[in-house]
Amino acid sequence: MRRTPSFEPPAITKNDAKVYVETRRYKLITPLFGGGVEPQTADPLTVIRASEIRGHLRFWWRATRGGQYSSLERLQEAEAKAQGDKKKTTAYDLLRDAEGALWGDTARPSPISIEVNVVQPGQPEVAFTVKGSKPEPSANVADYAAFPLLPTDDDRKKAGWQSKPVRVGVEFTVTFRIARDAYERHNADLEAALWAWETFGGVGGRTRRGFGALQRVDGGAKLRDRDGIEKFIREGFAKHVVPEPPVAGVPHLTPEHRLWRLTKNAADKPIEAWKSLIKKLKDFRQYRLGKDGKQSEYGKSVWPEPDVIRNAVKGKRDGQDPSPFPRAVFGLPIIFHFPQDRTPDATLVGTEQDRLASPLILRPIALEKGAVGLALVLSTPRRLPDGLRLESDKGGYSGPVSDRGLTKAEAQQVTPLKGKTDVLEAFLDWV
Repeated sequence: MRRTPSFEPPAITKNDAKVYVETRRYKLITPLFGGGVEPQTADPLTVIRASEIRGHLRFWWRATRGGQYSSLERLQEAEAKAQGDKKKTTAYDLLRDAEGALWGDTARPSPISIEVNVVQPGQPEVAFTVKGSKPEPSANVADYAAFPLLPTDDDRKKAGWQSKPVRVGVEFTVTFRIARDAYERHNADLEAALWAWETFGGVGGRTRRGFGALQRVDGGAKLRDRDGIEKFIREGFAKHVVPEPPVAGVPHLTPEHRLWRLTKNAADKPIEAWKSLIKKLKDFRQYRLGKDGKQSEYGKSVWPEPDVIRNAVKGKRDGQDPSPFPRAVFGLPIIFHFPQDRTPDATLVGTEQDRLASPLILRPIALEKGAVGLALVLSTPRRLPDGLRLESDKGGYSGPVSDRGLTKAEAQQVTPLKGKTDVLEAFLDWV
């Protein structure tokens, strides 16, 4: 049986001539989703794990500093050192080797030690409760972002049914220890990864939809208003992101990254800013028109995918039909449900792989008073190399579908796009 850990913060070891030590304290301003041994459930003992934080820092290090390993000069140096090796050195090989040297891999330990101490483990909070036949979300949950916790059709028939809980009120410290000589070599890399993780990231599951959003509470920038956040982010891009071209296929930021927006108005609390931002995503992705031509929750979708699927089921179109599936850029898989007719449900996936991570990150950023919402799009391939396919049963269409983008004329028919063919850029404008 595991021993319940202490929730007292660790003593901060003083730096000496040989070791650099830094402790940072964080709190989660949105609920923690999952992260434990059981899927979609936080571990009540090991609420935050050091290995998880190391993984997040790896990702944000690649996003901010990975481009320095794509330069021709570095490739030529590496190839000169490996002339006897039959395997050709690529930019990705250099990036992977540098990542292992900094964060550790199977062949070598990381020079950076990471220790986590949970100060406040938080409290479990049920995300959804069935009342009547309708799931009611917790006041601390943005329901559209928490769809994996929604009840099934059978669950909806059980009055009082409760979903798995999320966890609210979590606080923790992270202590970094690194040899002084290694710190002097890697300081810029560590600071860049921490800046990006603290600004755009989180812990637990579904961080790209705002769960587990971080706020540093013992230092960092004093963000008083929306203009202050905008300046802080722009200066961070310029300071922490290398200007070299990115390594192909690696999600990244740029020194003058333009694919991001802040919500126009601040909210009183981070949870409210988050819920408002997620509602914008829901309204954009599920935009429907009623019979009167106005936006309606139960009208006909303005997006092309439902009709493409319906026509494929009726045999009017086959897998080579050029009609697009523009919402694939939000990430895969996508489940299409047809409650208003008898069209079988269908799931959009990649031809060779089911998943495509969403390049869109949504989260609140806390101010000294209140919070604003942030939407950021990572620069990354938006399409899978082997294309898209639908999977369905009960008479539904299964097979390849088009992965092309929208034409200008098609974009004009999708109301929230306002004529833009780039779906993610149009969403940023929507924010």
